Amino acid sequence: MGSKDGIKVGDKLTVYTQGKEITDPETGAILGYEDEKVGLIEIIDVMSPSLSKAKILEGAGNIKRGDAVKGGK
Repeated sequence: MGSKDGIKVGDKLTVYTQGKEITDPETGAILGYEDEKVGLIEIIDVMSPSLSKAKILEGAGNIKRGDAVKGGK
């Protein structure tokens, strides 16, 4: 994420990983997955339209490549 996503220095974003599977109780079909919060980051540099640098505020050691971030500015 970067400037094209509206990211600014100082923004704080919550980091999530894929959590428990959600299934339809009647059909057993997989409907999706719960989000599991694993950390919080703060943007320290917006480097390009699609790249930013962040520092970990919470959850060091729990955040992995591929985890999702959501606004919490």
